[in-house]
Amino acid sequence: MKTLHISTLMDDLQTIVQSNLDFAKDLIEFHKDRMFESPGAGKWSAVQCLEHLNRYAAFYHPEIADKLNSSGSIGGSAYYKPSWLGNYFAMSMLPTKKMKTMRTFRSKDPKDEEATIESVQTFIEHQQRMLSMIEKARKSDLGNVKCKTTLGSWLKFNLGDTFRFVIYHELRHIEQAKKAVVG
Repeated sequence: MKTLHISTLMDDLQTIVQSNLDFAKDLIEFHKDRMFESPGAGKWSAVQCLEHLNRYAAFYHPEIADKLNSSGSIGGSAYYKPSWLGNYFAMSMLPTKKMKTMRTFRSKDPKDEEATIESVQTFIEHQQRMLSMIEKARKSDLGNVKCKTTLGSWLKFNLGDTFRFVIYHELRHIEQAKKAVVG
């Protein structure tokens, strides 16, 4: 597994989150008329994509914040080595040209009436919180702190894998939301 420089990784993740945040703000400003439209039968609107991400953020953001707070500013290594399994799951979330449709848990599948303008505002707040957590993570040990996952109580990722998994998942659905708005 390739070792990553923590500063470079956090810069890359910060860029993704800032881009996600900018998209959500633009959605409210420029695409109010299109953000609730589904691009086709069984496909999510842009707002449904954000609501889906909010449901995951409700689990992962407190988990990450708790681990960052409990680990303190350890000032670990300047490098981080992803675990094999964490890397596999993180990389599977990255968007590709021909993305495979993945099934989601029923509890994370937003219905039309559950995705509202408040979903966009909540997503914006989550992205702002994630930017703060990224800054704090720069001084943390990303390899030795373990986080719970929504994939099962038996599966835990280290903090670095958790950041990558969550942010790559967000990136995947932001790409989906962009396509929904464009049509």
